[in-house]
Amino acid sequence: MAKVNGINVYQYLSYLLEKILNDSMNDEDLEFMAPWNEALKSEIERRATSSNQ
Repeated sequence: MAKVNGINVYQYLSYLLEKILNDSMNDEDLEFMAPWNEALKSEIERRATSSNQ
């Protein structure tokens, strides 16, 4: 899904592992981590750009 949504797969998986899903997450937290979320796409793009410099 990440690739289909134009997200750097490596950066996306790294982000998810940093934020490890747990029982205390609410629906909004889970929705933010969905690969089609525009805010997440921006965050992943920012991380990919800063790691390439």
